[in-house]
Amino acid sequence: MNRVRASCKFRVWLCVLCVLLPAVLGGCSGGNRDTGRTEGAGTGGEPQQSESHAGSELPETAADTSDHTPAPLVKIACVGDSLTWGQALNNTQSANPYPKVLQELLGTDGYLVGNFGASGRVMSEGYREATWDRSYNLTSTYQESLQFGADIVVICLGTNDAAKCDVSSEEGKQNFLKSARNLVEAYRSAGASEIYLCLPPYNSNSAYIRVLERRVMPLIRQAAQENGLELIDFYTPTNLHEEYLLSDSLHLTDAGYALMAETVFERITKDS
Repeated sequence: MNRVRASCKFRVWLCVLCVLLPAVLGGCSGGNRDTGRTEGAGTGGEPQQSESHAGSELPETAADTSDHTPAPLVKIACVGDSLTWGQALNNTQSANPYPKVLQELLGTDGYLVGNFGASGRVMSEGYREATWDRSYNLTSTYQESLQFGADIVVICLGTNDAAKCDVSSEEGKQNFLKSARNLVEAYRSAGASEIYLCLPPYNSNSAYIRVLERRVMPLIRQAAQENGLELIDFYTPTNLHEEYLLSDSLHLTDAGYALMAETVFERITKDS
């Protein structure tokens, strides 16, 4: 009889345990059941956020008080004529003008390069033709270059002055120097901290090269000195290198534009 009672008691306790054990175990884990659920999910049908927190605002904690604002881009304005624009044959644009190649060399993390080349334009002010203004400062491209807000400006003008402008008389020389000074002052007023004047690339076109070498390049050097600027020399690395010239003997091949880009890249990064 005692054995039966003991057996019954055992069965009762066993049943009790079978009922209570899941509740006990559930109670132990119930407090953390939602720790893996994204806040806000499951109510109102809001989607769960990924662990990367992309596009979301993180809670304000001591670890998040630092400034995560990315550094501003250094803007570089490439100012000039068709050699900056990147003219190819038949008045088309090269697929790789030097400002584009310069952007590729610098990368996009810290720099933004703008191409502000205008074909056929000159440094000298006051030159107008029947249907268009030849002086660079009269173009809409010039206005766009000012609005760009460049930190660095690279000015490559002068090739067309050699063929289209008076750079031989004293009046013509003074106009060129004054025009260069006005251009530099305008970019300084627009916020540029570094400005370079450039010696244009070599060409073998007889209508340009002699005056460029004998008249225009000395004026560019003088303008740089008077305005406290450094020169970027495109002429020396291209001089007498016909392989860099197209059949018009004036504009450059892609290899020539790449050389221009490399020259600018080396100059603006030499101190970094």
